[in-house]
Amino acid sequence: MCAASEVSIITANVQVIIDHGLGDKNKDDYLLAQHSCNALLKIVPSKLKQDDPDAPPKFKPDHALFLKLEELIVSGLTNKDNRDYMPMARSAMRVIYQLGEGPDQLMEVIIRKIVAAVNDKLPEMGEGKIEAHILQRLCFLVGEISLNQLNYLDVNVYTELKRRNYLREAKAEKEKRKAAEKKQKRQSMMRATALSTPMNATTTGAEDDDMGIVGAEADDAEAEFIQQVTEKEILTGDSMLAQFEPLLVAICSNHAKFPDKDTRCAAALALCKFMLMSSDFANKHLRLVFTMLEKEKEPTIRANLIIALGDLSVRFPNNVEPWTPKMYARLHDGSYKVRYNTLTILTHLIFNDMIKVKGQISDIAFCIVDKEDKISMRSKLFFSELAKKGNTLYNVMPDIVSRLSDPEVGVKEEDFRVVMKYIIGLIEKDKLLESLVEKLCHRFRATRTKRQWRDIAFCLSLFPYSDKGFKKLAENFGCWGDKLHEDQVYESFLAIFGGIKKGVGRGPVGGGNREAFKQLVEELEAKVEEARSKGVEDDTADRRAREAREGKKGKKDRKGRRGEHDSDSSDMEDFQPENANTSLRRETRKSKQFTQPTEDTSPEKRLAPTPSKKPSENEDNESEDEEEEEQSPEKPRKSSRRGGAEEQSPEKPKKSSRHHHQQPEEPEKSRKGSSRRVIASDTEEQEQTPEKSRSSGRSRRQEEVVQSSEKSRKTASRSSRHNDSENERSRGDRERSSRRNR
Repeated sequence: MCAASEVSIITANVQVIIDHGLGDKNKDDYLLAQHSCNALLKIVPSKLKQDDPDAPPKFKPDHALFLKLEELIVSGLTNKDNRDYMPMARSAMRVIYQLGEGPDQLMEVIIRKIVAAVNDKLPEMGEGKIEAHILQRLCFLVGEISLNQLNYLDVNVYTELKRRNYLREAKAEKEKRKAAEKKQKRQSMMRATALSTPMNATTTGAEDDDMGIVGAEADDAEAEFIQQVTEKEILTGDSMLAQFEPLLVAICSNHAKFPDKDTRCAAALALCKFMLMSSDFANKHLRLVFTMLEKEKEPTIRANLIIALGDLSVRFPNNVEPWTPKMYARLHDGSYKVRYNTLTILTHLIFNDMIKVKGQISDIAFCIVDKEDKISMRSKLFFSELAKKGNTLYNVMPDIVSRLSDPEVGVKEEDFRVVMKYIIGLIEKDKLLESLVEKLCHRFRATRTKRQWRDIAFCLSLFPYSDKGFKKLAENFGCWGDKLHEDQVYESFLAIFGGIKKGVGRGPVGGGNREAFKQLVEELEAKVEEARSKGVEDDTADRRAREAREGKKGKKDRKGRRGEHDSDSSDMEDFQPENANTSLRRETRKSKQFTQPTEDTSPEKRLAPTPSKKPSENEDNESEDEEEEEQSPEKPRKSSRRGGAEEQSPEKPKKSSRHHHQQPEEPEKSRKGSSRRVIASDTEEQEQTPEKSRSSGRSRRQEEVVQSSEKSRKTASRSSRHNDSENERSRGDRERSSRRNR
């Protein structure tokens, strides 16, 4: 703290800090060593100046400071119990790169000693094995070396080159000024002509311009030199850092072999720091980094990777730009840390124009309804600042609405409404609101689902309408008029009319010509009501027709399944062995099914055959039933099994809407005679062989199938005529309603 105000306190006591802060007495106190390094860094100016005639302070490579730091870094690598090693090593490497001459050579010596120490311990740990904490610290060290090397080249070396160039230019300019003064003194002693003065002035101005161009060219040359070193020399060939690339890639891509999460985290960060050095190296490993970002199970690693990718986006924006959607996808991560870091990084990149604002910004809008208040508040702050940045929010508003209302995205309808209420409230310019009304109306044509209709209509209901905005809504009636049969869409437009009638809008709604505006509102409201009634009728008719088609198809499927079931059961019966008693019981049941019982329940009368009607009388009755169904379509359809139901219910004889037909009662003698004949025929059939009984059973089953198919055909014809009459009636109702509306 004292050094922050007076640097001379540190410069005068450097040796004291080395002896007591980095000495042998406190060899294992890494926290004290870290604070000592931070105090020594106060010697370095916070910002290097190009016009400073004095060079920044540097120590020689053989200084006692670097010897102490080297010993701390090398010996502390294997000290597993001390958790302060990595912060101490970070501060020590910063001191080496900021205060040392030739820091890259110093760090190369340190790394070689560390690798040699690890190789010496390999026999103790086992062949091909290394302790996790040693591997983690080794990855951390090489990553910090890469980052410090980049900072050293981009800041220290580049600034020093510019400072030296400035000193050369200043010296040349000083010499030139002296030469000009001498020349002027000589000319003052002579008689000059009238034209000599302007000619000399022009020449001097041109020379000054040339000097400015030379300075700019020198800066460009220095920047190209630094870029050439970082791209071609640091991570290629036989350089020290290039030797660690295979190790970092192996740890990041093989989770099973390196299960320790701290080791994987250190390797992932070291790889990202390597990628900051060279664009070619970054392109080579971007796919691996984004794969880890998506599939890594540890949220700490994902949170650190998203921060590293933010630095990569600043360093190489064109390389990372195709992968931007992968970064936006982390806004839906299950970890709070990952979501918060992603939102912070994207906010920083957008406001600094590192990435373009596109449709993916809807993912940031979805963070408004995040369950964590900290993320929700930061997302709201982002949009409030974005609204102040020209028309950026207006340009992305249609994309936000379309993406959040897309069913494939999976945003709940309640969350969508909360998000849009906040964002639409940030747009204040009348012209932008009017243009948004038109754009959202046109979005109706591109929608596919009713959910999208409801969402867009809800957004339109949130706008404060002026007279021009409402005219835009009325002019685009054709875009949304056919969607009014949806209840929530209709309610949203009713809310718009209600707000306009109450005067909710931008200034006085209608302006000076309030009567004309009121008439426009009434006309549009009438058109809405008319479109609503027509849309509801059409939608109801379509739904009924669809249900009828589905019902007819379902009946056909059920009949097909019933026929298959009957055929299967008949086949099984053919293969079942029968005896005389079984055949007699089956024939008795079939005779009961083909008889018409009367109110008398005596055994003779139950076995008596049913007197059949005349064919002409049956046909007349069926034609009368069909006419009755066509004339009264409101009555429910009769079941296809009506005949069987009537035969089984003797208490309710068959009736028609016009005539009551009853079965003619036969005399008692005929019924008794018929019952005797049935009993006699049953006795004869009992004496027949099994083959004859099976053949007679098949013939009777065939007759039953023929009769049932005939009944189903007649029932289907009656139902089709009933559907035709119902459709004709509904069509006539629609025509009458349309004429009445006109």
